[in-house]
Amino acid sequence: MGLFEALGQYPRRYLSALAWLSENLAFSFVIGFFYGVFVLDMIYSTKLMVKIRAFAAKSGIIVLVEELREDIRSAFHRHRKRQFFFPMHVGVPIQELLERYQTMHYENKKHLQQRLRNRKQ
Repeated sequence: MGLFEALGQYPRRYLSALAWLSENLAFSFVIGFFYGVFVLDMIYSTKLMVKIRAFAAKSGIIVLVEELREDIRSAFHRHRKRQFFFPMHVGVPIQELLERYQTMHYENKKHLQQRLRNRKQ
């Protein structure tokens, strides 16, 4: 709503900005590339979080993302170097990583309750 009001108040400013972008296509390409990478990252991260949430709901556990990241980093050190793109992809399916996470961190409910109490303090 605010964008349309601003377009109505200052149409020449926005038209001149669009004209400048159309004259400087290299800059437009850089902006498009940035937003493209951003959108791909959001899609990949959302897909990964949906899988983690589904596993947590199915297993009845609380997945702490910081601990999961540490487990994935340790798996990287064992298997290979870390990647810049897709940093959470080890080459092992995410389902298997989550099952390892569950066995490593949630052997019994008493252990889980104690960890949650320690995190709140």
